[in-house]
Amino acid sequence: MRDSAIADAADLVPATPAKPPAPPQYTIAFPAPSKASETSVQTIDGPMPQRVETAELDGAMYLVVSGTSPPGLAAGNSSGSLDRVLAMFGATSTRDVAIKLGDLSGREVHFTGTGSGILRTFSVGSWMIQAGVVARGRPVDERQAKRFLDSLKIQR
Repeated sequence: MRDSAIADAADLVPATPAKPPAPPQYTIAFPAPSKASETSVQTIDGPMPQRVETAELDGAMYLVVSGTSPPGLAAGNSSGSLDRVLAMFGATSTRDVAIKLGDLSGREVHFTGTGSGILRTFSVGSWMIQAGVVARGRPVDERQAKRFLDSLKIQR
């Protein structure tokens, strides 16, 4: 009887733990060759591993940051949600609007300060992506920024 109970219990435990779902994939058309790196940012709810991809052209930085938020971190797609982050870089929001990418809701934030730029943020479950263009000491070329930001595609 004891061996039967152990065998029954063993049937309840999966042989291998379930893998978390793969994060969405994205494509974007950088205006110059890009460099990618992996990093981690400490949030109030724990570390957030991130992939950072950047390119520079004519004094502007084109960037994409993506990663999975730690459990418990509030969704960051509400109006004003980037104000604290912008303040850490000496910038303030000048325009913050809701946007769509297909059926995904997101935000587009224009900012100015020590740097000026445009940042778009989208979330898919706990996965977040931000694409942006930043220039220091001058306004961003909005036509070039729009071309870059509009090229973002997310595959789920």
